[in-house]
Amino acid sequence: MRLSLAATLGLAAVCSVALAQDRQTVTGPRTVYWMDVSTHSGLSGSGGNPLQAMMGGGGGTTLHLEVASQDPSGRRTEATHTVPAAARIGPDLRLEGADRPSPPPGEGAMGDYERPEGRLFLFFGCGETAPRGQPVVIDFARVARGQTPQGLQSRVREAQTPNPPSSRNWPSYAWGPQTRGGGFGRGASTLIPAGGSLVGDHRVQTNFGANIRFSLASAHDLLAPVRFTTNTLVESGAASLVWTEVPRATGYALAAMGPGEREGDFVYWSASTVQTWDAGLYGFLPPEEAARLVRERVLLSPQTTRCAAPREAVQMMGAGREDRGAMVMLTAFGPEANFADPPRPSDPGTPWAIDWTVKVRTASHTMDMLGQSMSAMMEPGNAGAARDPLAETTPPAGMNQRDWCRERADARAAQAPQSVGSSIGGAIGDALGAPGAGAAGRALGGLLGRSRSQEPADPYCPT
Repeated sequence: MRLSLAATLGLAAVCSVALAQDRQTVTGPRTVYWMDVSTHSGLSGSGGNPLQAMMGGGGGTTLHLEVASQDPSGRRTEATHTVPAAARIGPDLRLEGADRPSPPPGEGAMGDYERPEGRLFLFFGCGETAPRGQPVVIDFARVARGQTPQGLQSRVREAQTPNPPSSRNWPSYAWGPQTRGGGFGRGASTLIPAGGSLVGDHRVQTNFGANIRFSLASAHDLLAPVRFTTNTLVESGAASLVWTEVPRATGYALAAMGPGEREGDFVYWSASTVQTWDAGLYGFLPPEEAARLVRERVLLSPQTTRCAAPREAVQMMGAGREDRGAMVMLTAFGPEANFADPPRPSDPGTPWAIDWTVKVRTASHTMDMLGQSMSAMMEPGNAGAARDPLAETTPPAGMNQRDWCRERADARAAQAPQSVGSSIGGAIGDALGAPGAGAAGRALGGLLGRSRSQEPADPYCPT
């Protein structure tokens, strides 16, 4: 097909602009801010601790914040992130210049170490039976000698999954949120209550680098929890897995892992249609990278909500047996928001000196025992498949916006703190993870009560 003269000239103009932008002088950013938003359910929300899951500690959304600057601070680094009232935490989250915990002396050193023994049995693909040629058997001892089976590769492009900042690479660095006791912010202090939202204006102030302002739209809010509604062994011996669809998900990573029949052996199954080894594919992915992996059939598409783990893998893992157990993990990758100041000049001849950038990443994770849903059994009333209007970001099928907003309003009213004291007590009770502890904590906190606090507006149901 021949292009017209006008189309040819237009294409040439677009290409010339792209080439000019590639030649644009770009410096910075001097300050970077990363905001990781992780929604958890099932055993994932309890750190894989079955006892904590039994006590109700299996869900929530956490924040992990990191800020870094090229400018040396000359003092202990500090930062404050002011979040919207709709987040129902804060409003000020504290970051400090404490580095990540260091490994114990000698850990990770390439000195004397015990040569690994055992094997990894690798299965992949959805279906009640494993395709011919599976499992792929990986001998750990051979891998330690540099002998890796052909066709075993990672399909995740590390260049397209950048690493967050760290104190090793930036002169000034802080992370959190930090607890009042100085601990790191992976615990209850980072938990966003049900119905909380990050939609709205955000402000980050530091005693080093630039001060940052940005606003999040609903398209980049925290993701809804992903939960297994079916996780059972069927007659064939396979494991039937069905989960809730997560709005705005860009793809799903599904896998199971358990001990083999012989000591030192492990069995790993992935829903990927193609042979791959991406055991670490359960953090965050840029949307364009998730889209590529969906096209290459490494990830399940955002419309997929069911899969079967083959009986050969399930039996080899010992799923359903009391003396053994396999874990199944599911991640829904979500949108990513990026901001930069100042904006890129439209004139490619004008240098772009970036003062600061912000990256907001979202994902939703769940984990359970393969073939026997412990988290569903432990939820009150077996609510694994029950609706929670505060965990939704859009009305479910068949419900109009008005009725859905009324449900959300009723649920928020039932959770509303009655006072400053009850809010503190509720947070303490919720942190305990025991059923009813939040209500008990709020009742206890009522004894400390002051004036009634005002409930923040619902960003999904504006009045």
